[in-house]
Amino acid sequence: MKQSKKSMIFQPLMVVVTLGILLFALSSINSKEKVLAGSNEAIGLGQINILKTYQKAEKILLYVDESAKISTKQAIYGLGQKGGYHTTSECGSYLGYNIWNTKDEKCYPNFKENIKLLVNDNLNKYLESYPDEPNQKIPKTYELSIHNNNLIGTSLENIEINITKEGPSKGLAGIYSIKPSFNINLNYNLEQYNTIIDNVKDLITLCEGKQKDEIEDCVNNYITTKNPNWKSDQRIENLFLFDVKTDKKVWVSSKLIQEDVVIKFALLFEDSSTITTGINKGIREESIDELFVGDKISFQISGEEHTLSLVSLAEYSATIMINSEPLTAVVNVGETQKIDIDKDGYYDLKITLRSIDIQKNQAVISKKTINEKVVRSNKEGDSP
Repeated sequence: MKQSKKSMIFQPLMVVVTLGILLFALSSINSKEKVLAGSNEAIGLGQINILKTYQKAEKILLYVDESAKISTKQAIYGLGQKGGYHTTSECGSYLGYNIWNTKDEKCYPNFKENIKLLVNDNLNKYLESYPDEPNQKIPKTYELSIHNNNLIGTSLENIEINITKEGPSKGLAGIYSIKPSFNINLNYNLEQYNTIIDNVKDLITLCEGKQKDEIEDCVNNYITTKNPNWKSDQRIENLFLFDVKTDKKVWVSSKLIQEDVVIKFALLFEDSSTITTGINKGIREESIDELFVGDKISFQISGEEHTLSLVSLAEYSATIMINSEPLTAVVNVGETQKIDIDKDGYYDLKITLRSIDIQKNQAVISKKTINEKVVRSNKEGDSP
């Protein structure tokens, strides 16, 4: 078949044009690769760095969550060992048993606040140092609340993790910030403390008017008929030690075994000179009060009457006023302030803001009378 002249010219021309297009495309690809190779950061490397930082943050949050779970179990056990207290009862203690009453005073524990203090104590030990990265700071101050038998904790600070550049241009690319929190089911009935306290009140009413030689029989009869799971031990005269076994078991890290949660407390049916030397009064336990804005509570220092009032609340702080001579202090959640009320160079009162509930307009404040010399620094505005 004969080809026309036009066809003979067109075909070589198409080959040349196609070749030219391929050479141009190849040149463009090589040119782009050179640009990428010479750039400071390859495409996708920044996203990879952020992903690595996110994974590191998730690992830290998991560590906080697991630490909170362990701390809560230890707090449940410790609360029982201390009879619902954080440290020592206002009525004193005997052989490690916190005393709930004396002839003139009732010292029933504020167990819901005290378990939160114990959780924070335990949690701080775990968060002192993050084992995977000791230089990584993890917040240790958490606002704790209990709702529907769940312990909810929210940090007052954010975790900050450096986003580092990798590749040819190493350095700090930014900071990833996140606020840790946790929500843990207690799997434990805290309200049984209220049940025990109600039973104790009945027991005291029933037995406190008895003669000395009748009190032991009265206590034993009450336990046998009303609370057979209570164990009682009369140590000295009318001081009784009680162990109330619950249905909860927890792993006790200090003993490396599982143990029953046992609520321990002591009752003193009559003050006696034979046992006062054995009772550890020590420094009185801080009193813990739940106050609404505008509420006032009274207290005495050296026989003088004073009042503490909750003036206002912010998200993480409270304004507190102390009279007789008006003194105003702004206290942050978790912070403790010492106050020299009479300006004699000695602190008279220590107050701590335990928690805030903005929706309820309520704060939990602990106070404790002290006698500590004021130590002033030599900074500007301070007297030497």
